[in-house]
Amino acid sequence: MTKITRQIDGGDGPHRFGGGPVLFLLPHQDDEVGIAPAIHQERAAGQTPFCVFLTDGGGNRSNPLQRNRESTGALKALGIPKEQLWFVGTEKQIPDGRLIEKIPFLRSIIRERFGTTPFKKIYVPAFEGGHPDHDAANFLAALLALDWKLTDAPWEFSLYHAFKAPRPFFRVFDLFPNGTPQRRVNFGFFQGLKFFFLIRFYPSQWKTWLGLSPQIAYRFLFHRSILIQPLRTQRLSSRPHPGPLLYERMGRMRYEEFQHSSSELQII
Repeated sequence: MTKITRQIDGGDGPHRFGGGPVLFLLPHQDDEVGIAPAIHQERAAGQTPFCVFLTDGGGNRSNPLQRNRESTGALKALGIPKEQLWFVGTEKQIPDGRLIEKIPFLRSIIRERFGTTPFKKIYVPAFEGGHPDHDAANFLAALLALDWKLTDAPWEFSLYHAFKAPRPFFRVFDLFPNGTPQRRVNFGFFQGLKFFFLIRFYPSQWKTWLGLSPQIAYRFLFHRSILIQPLRTQRLSSRPHPGPLLYERMGRMRYEEFQHSSSELQII
């Protein structure tokens, strides 16, 4: 049994970019859109953002190789070369939707590839019940932060969820508090326009963008900021929020199944 034995919490103060190499843990090839402002800011601060894609992205009969090409193009537009991308989910045939079952394996091979202390900071999708793979990535980020003895907790960002959203609606890029200090990543209108139009690089996911793009446009063009917050390991032992989770609504997985699969990643 793998146990997370130390609580990781963030401190007060503004979010600072830079400070060392940065790892972005991305379950699917398009999740980078949700954290594009931080990728941009880290690169502008002189860091080397490294993006690891954790599943093959093959859900809904998508072609994993096409999805890899789509993310490669989008990240190139943000100045991230393909040498800083690792499509480990495709390479190791980790199926979209089953990431929680592969966390110990991924933990091992990521440590093997990058060594003992390669990164100073990790970004990961929030534990918010939107997609089981997003929530599973939270476990991986927490374990790697402990393995590498990071000073700061991994930073989580919202993609989508159903918290306080009546059926059939959901919330996009709307980070709900987890008890740690939230930080705002601000950007200008023209930067927001660039971030929004990253969706053009993902033609295979047009149906997804059809549902997400109105709220993404609001966040990137009018709100012109996203929120991030330190991952809180204590939350990983219970449901992300009260009521039905979005992935339960969509028939992807029951939380009880997710919880059973994560039982070997016990938090004490």
